[in-house]
Amino acid sequence: MKHTLKFALACAAVLAACGGGGDLLDRLDLADPAVRLVNASPLDPSATLYRDGRRLDDATTRAGYKYESNYFDVREENQADWEVRDEVAGRSIYFGTTDMERGNKYSFVVLQTSATTNGVLAINDPYNKNLGTEKTRMRVVNGAYNTANVDVYLNAPGTDIAAASPFISGAVFKNSQPLSGDDAKTLNGGDYQVRVTTTGTKTVLFAGTLSFGNNQDLMLIPVANETLAGRVKMLVVIEGAGNRQISELTDTP
Repeated sequence: MKHTLKFALACAAVLAACGGGGDLLDRLDLADPAVRLVNASPLDPSATLYRDGRRLDDATTRAGYKYESNYFDVREENQADWEVRDEVAGRSIYFGTTDMERGNKYSFVVLQTSATTNGVLAINDPYNKNLGTEKTRMRVVNGAYNTANVDVYLNAPGTDIAAASPFISGAVFKNSQPLSGDDAKTLNGGDYQVRVTTTGTKTVLFAGTLSFGNNQDLMLIPVANETLAGRVKMLVVIEGAGNRQISELTDTP
């Protein structure tokens, strides 16, 4: 029913969505599933993505820290086996079976799970973006193994955090917020003050600034700050900017 309804609306939506970039087929659930690899762990210099035992596209081979691949299309299928390997160490750090659905986008995010170990979070983004909207979509992945659950604030520069409410609340370590399988949150492009706190408190673990335009897809990844005790770092992943270093925001304690 979901596919049929969206397909019936496609002709009417083309004009409405013409300002929304090249993602109309994703919004209509007609595009092939898309997959990417993100490496947010300094402990894994060579993450590589495999499907059904076969290594994938060169963009997902030996991906080092702060690397994101481009999204690439895969076939729609049931029960595909996905694996992420640390090629230098010669071991698997993730294995799971995933159903790939049209219009959905999938991220395999390598995270540091302790001072000496890695793990992988698999995220299914159904990409149910409203037809015609130009808002940017955002998801937070808590990769900071040295903290409790975190809240993320996105406010106009200069906003007093004491009177502000978090944009994302209760992001659990090694998890996505919104959860995998749920749609990303949306907000207008612009200049924002970004702050990360321990959930339910105003204890700031990171403070910085972030600027982005409309109609983008962002993933914010707080990770452990090994040089500033009690702080975290903030990595920013932008869809479509693949094969490059992930941005790291400047912390302003």
